[in-house]
Amino acid sequence: MEYDPIAYFRYQCIQPLLEVERGELHLALTKIVGTNPTGPNGRHYTLSRATLMRWLALYRQGGIDALRAKARRDRGSSRRLGG
Repeated sequence: MEYDPIAYFRYQCIQPLLEVERGELHLALTKIVGTNPTGPNGRHYTLSRATLMRWLALYRQGGIDALRAKARRDRGSSRRLGG
């Protein structure tokens, strides 16, 4: 697997969740939600409970490869702005 800074960043965010017992997940999530870690692009991100749970589920299904950013479905097509 080639190094992917986004996947690694997401893994670092959920890594504390991987070490807790199932009954302690809620408390561990509470400690992480609202933190502002710095992403690979230098930008600060606010993590939500839903995002962390989605990343955790992806990681459990497919490992770190599942945390890679997906290409947008509309990539390459122009979008009309306004109404």
